[in-house]
Amino acid sequence: MIDFDDIDDWEPKLAATLSQHLPNSVGLTLTTAAPEYVEDALDLIFDLSLRDAVIDATLGWIRSTNIAGYHGSRLADDEMASVRANGLIPLKAEARRHRLIRALSQHSDWRRVADQLDAAILAYGQGGAAGCRTAPGLAADHGRPGGFFR
Repeated sequence: MIDFDDIDDWEPKLAATLSQHLPNSVGLTLTTAAPEYVEDALDLIFDLSLRDAVIDATLGWIRSTNIAGYHGSRLADDEMASVRANGLIPLKAEARRHRLIRALSQHSDWRRVADQLDAAILAYGQGGAAGCRTAPGLAADHGRPGGFFR
């Protein structure tokens, strides 16, 4: 079973699967390039390899087992009813503005920063840096030496 919250368990397995499709220098190349976004790191990986082979190997690895999935347990009654009626839907910050306000308004600094919520949603939600993480965390494996794609 793959539990994506447990990178120490799945990372070596994925690295082993992909090692036959990537050059030994991929980790050093990613670290040296220090791409700004994960997408840039992926582009670099594809430049160093056969894109379709990497994708096929990754999909095969994912399909070879079960994946652990989690859902937040702090759902309001109306949110639970929505999950039952509509299933799980992709999270979109702008569609969850009311829930963000409810959660964030409990913070002691909320009054000072509340007027920045819409700008934050625009910057990090759809159309902003959505889904993008800076690549140094990827290349350095979240600060652990010798990590992903050694």
